[in-house]
Amino acid sequence: MKLSVAICTYNGEAYLREQLESILNQTLPVDEIILCDDGSTDNTVKIARSVLEEGKVPFRIIENGRSLGVAANFLHALKSSCGDYVFTCDQDDIWVKNKVELFATEIQKTNRLLYFSDGLLVDGDGQSRNVKLWDVYRVPYLESSESLYMKHLVRNGIVTGAAMCVSRALIDSVDEIPTPFLHDEWLSIVATAKDSIRAINHVTFYYRQHGKNVVGAEKQSFKTRAKRWIANFKAIEEIREQRCKRASEIAAISRHTPQESLTEACYSFWLDLKASSTQGKWPRFCCYWKHLFAGNYTRFYTGLRGFLRDVLVLFL
Repeated sequence: MKLSVAICTYNGEAYLREQLESILNQTLPVDEIILCDDGSTDNTVKIARSVLEEGKVPFRIIENGRSLGVAANFLHALKSSCGDYVFTCDQDDIWVKNKVELFATEIQKTNRLLYFSDGLLVDGDGQSRNVKLWDVYRVPYLESSESLYMKHLVRNGIVTGAAMCVSRALIDSVDEIPTPFLHDEWLSIVATAKDSIRAINHVTFYYRQHGKNVVGAEKQSFKTRAKRWIANFKAIEEIREQRCKRASEIAAISRHTPQESLTEACYSFWLDLKASSTQGKWPRFCCYWKHLFAGNYTRFYTGLRGFLRDVLVLFL
């Protein structure tokens, strides 16, 4: 079994050396490292070449002629790799020394399309924040129930690219990452729809939070959540449009699978909310109340908070 690493970079000189060294010093070496740089203007490529030339792992650095963006760049890196399984990797984290070994052991036992693990949040200096990634996402360890994974995925992504390893079969089945998804969220949805995803209940990397992360995973204070909640008042229609598009894509990929009824129900929920925007206040309130009573706000959104926000926007 050949194992590759697909790492994407953009102006990542601050932390890249430590990340690459953690990959090169694994207890089980990978067979290949593919680095796709998306137009860095700092010393990212120079540092990468210097570190990788010192290691013993074959590597290739691809410098994109034009900026592809995060999702397309990762898909490009995955397609450019040769491994039977490929780790996706950010430019600013640190791998636990036996990460590859832990994943390889699980792959040999279960043979799934996608594997993902837990991570430990650290600050910009690599100091632990004593918070695990799955705690932030509020996702319990789920043995191997794809239906349970999808119940989380229809609301939000629970698989970050820094924690993920994907099979060649999954890579070959995806030609593009549809809007509004990033690569990690979409690949995890496709794997779940195909009943082929597996969680590895270990911390296998240190997830660096330094304020400039593309996504990140911070535990937010009540004050921060409240500010975000209020800010979304002005963007309610945009949020519904994006959520409707997201639910549509998930429903489409899940047709004729065990996840179909769940994902179609999610899509219907968002279609209903979107359509209600053209109606009067009381028909809209009745729509919201119907979905709250049916449990759909909890199943597909943010529960009572989402309902209250919709009602406040409606009357205020």
